[in-house]
Amino acid sequence: MQFHTTLTLPAIRAAQLRQVASKRGATSLELVDAFIRASWDDVIGDRSLPGFDLTAGLDDETGTPTVYFNNTGTQPVFLTVEQAHAVADGINELVHGRATRFEVDAAYESYRARFVGTKKGRGFILQVEDDVADASREPIMVHGLTTSIAEDLAESFRHYATAAEALAAEPLTRGQ
Repeated sequence: MQFHTTLTLPAIRAAQLRQVASKRGATSLELVDAFIRASWDDVIGDRSLPGFDLTAGLDDETGTPTVYFNNTGTQPVFLTVEQAHAVADGINELVHGRATRFEVDAAYESYRARFVGTKKGRGFILQVEDDVADASREPIMVHGLTTSIAEDLAESFRHYATAAEALAAEPLTRGQ
């Protein structure tokens, strides 16, 4: 489970980055993070985060608005709109220090699943677990999150919950 990667900068650029960060009262990581967030919005222009594949849809059988969460190499986890909002709320509670842990039920294949978020040092851990009774079984997914990534992820869950609700409302507006 890899939470961080290393970027290599020429020594002169690294020194410049530290100086600019110091003048702005930030860390180098915060400066790079702010640049990536702003550039992502300008260049990519969507609510996606690599490693977190969220989509909005309607349940094939019931037509219920659904948010699908897919992590590379796993089957999608299904959330109702309410559950997706609850995950976003749970993440925000962690970020703002109002909680140290949250759990939200979901569905995974034929199993019940749950999103579990915890505070870990200066960051957060978000994992998806299923209810298979096997203590040796690893969680379906585990991600380490910085504060800004957690904020972006909460926004993504809200965005796709709203998009799923809009899909459910479409047939009503087409017929009017």
